[in-house]
Parts: sequence; C-alpha cells; structure tokens
Amino acid sequence: MLKKPILIITLLVFIFSSGCAESSDNASKVTDTVLFKTEAVDIENSKPVSANYVDVKYRETKVNIAAPDFEYLNTDASSFVRGAWYDQRNQYMVINLSGVYYHYCGMPKSIWNDFKQAESFGSYYNQYIKNRYDCRQGYVPE
Repeated sequence: MLKKPILIITLLVFIFSSGCAESSDNASKVTDTVLFKTEAVDIENSKPVSANYVDVKYRETKVNIAAPDFEYLNTDASSFVRGAWYDQRNQYMVINLSGVYYHYCGMPKSIWNDFKQAESFGSYYNQYIKNRYDCRQGYVPE
C-alpha cells in the first residue's frame, strides 16, 4: 500500500533534481526542463482566475472586468471609488463605488482620460460622470 506514494515521491524528486543539478560548465550546458501547465480556477464559481465576473447594478448579466478590452484604473487612493475599468472600443465604463459596481455607456475616451488624471476620483465622478452616460437609456455592450 505504501509503494505508490513512495514511487510517486521518488519520481518527483528525480524530475526536479535532474533539472536543478549544478554543472561546472553552466555557461555551455543546456539542461532539459519539465514544464507543468496549470490553470488557476476559482473553486466557488468554477471559472478561470483570469476571468473576474462582477454583478453590475441595473444590468442583467455579469461583466468580466478582467477581459482584455478593459483598461483598469487603480484607485487605491480613493475611499469611495474602489476600482474603474474602461472599454474604449465600446465606450463602456464599469466602476466600483463603495463595493457596488455601476456601468456607464457611451462615455467618451476623453472623459476616461480626464478621470484617470483627476486629483480626486470621487469628485470627478460626481461632477462629470454621475447621472450621465446612463446605460438604461441606450446601447449596452455584450
């Protein structure tokens, strides 16, 4: 009964030690490397970690804010805005305000650029984004 675990451990030690052995001629020696491809998965949602689906207020479907179309803005300096993502192609912004995700449609890239440079993300949001670009009144991207 103990033979299988010992065999597996021995095999793993052999694989890892053969790739890690030092050589006196390190500059010219090429060693074989064993690569293991792994994909991290969120066990609770059974989705790859590279995806980050969030519930957005006033939207029926979740949004993957980790999708390549989204540009992320780190807003750690703000106590109100806890993250913002912008999809330039669709002029679509998702923003986390105190833990609730909202979305804005038809928002020009110039507003996004100004938002990124704002001294206060919350003040800029309240003055130039809030109550504008309402997704409930127009096109909502997939």
